[in-house]
Formats: sequence, C-alpha cells, structure tokens
Amino acid sequence: MPSDSMNDTNQEREDDEISSFTYSTPKPFNAEKLETFINKKENWKSIHQSKGFFWVDADHRIAYQWAQEGEAIEFSILGAWVASVGEEKWTDADGQRLDQQTDWDPVFGDREQRILFIGEAMDEAKIRANLDLCLLDDEMANVCLKSLGVLPSIFPSLKLTCDH
Repeated sequence: MPSDSMNDTNQEREDDEISSFTYSTPKPFNAEKLETFINKKENWKSIHQSKGFFWVDADHRIAYQWAQEGEAIEFSILGAWVASVGEEKWTDADGQRLDQQTDWDPVFGDREQRILFIGEAMDEAKIRANLDLCLLDDEMANVCLKSLGVLPSIFPSLKLTCDH
C-alpha cells in the first residue's frame, strides 16, 4: 500500500488564500472519465499543485502516482496494491495482517484514491464533485475487480514477469 504524509485536514493561510484539501475514496476511477477530467483546462485554473496516488478500473492491480504542478502533470506506476496479490503476502514486517488494519476496505482492500490539492481560491466542492463523476458506481466497481485489461486506459500498464 502506498504511504503518504497527506492528511484529510483543510489548511488555509488567510493572507494569500492558499488552501489545500485531500480527496480520498476507496472506489476506482473510470479511466476514460478521469482522462476527460484531466484534459479539461477549466479544472486546473485554481490548482497550483496536486499529488498522491490512485487506481483505475482498467487494471485494479496498479497503484499509480499522481504528480501535478502548474500545467505539467505526470502519472507513473508506484507498484501493486497489496489486495491484488495473494493473501499469503498480506502480512507486514511486524507480522500484522494488513486486512485487519482499520483502513482496509472490505471490498477494495488497500486500494484508494488519495490526492492532495493545493491552490488559490479553489472551489473544493466543485473539484470533489467533478472527481466523484469519474468514479464507478458500486456495481461496476465490483465488476472491475473481476476483470483485467479489458477497459481502455491512458495510464501505463503493469508488466509482470512470471517465475517459472
């Protein structure tokens, strides 16, 4: 599971109106809808920087990194979500079962969207609503966990090697 020092608190400095918020949900993004959100310049006019990690319906195994500053945005593969590997690997270095942690979702495991937005005079409610429109509904989210590589995606593919 990716780790990040972001928290869910709003921070604001009144002198320059810079604020931040974290968008967080366990549900997957639809890759095509997220691409539309990303390519819409209007969505970025008040956002100076955003960073975090996310997952899309096209490949439920991949944890992607999200890094945006100004007009530059980059996505890369962080690795695989713990929930996407065999249960025998669900134990951390201290011997604790990861699926017993409080932040483990019963459906999605450790998969989640967690993106920190920093900007000036951001319309947080609008940004959240636009990102929510990119999410799959519950039924399709469950379907995406059973399929792999069927849906189109602009995001990099995970290349795995087999140990035979």
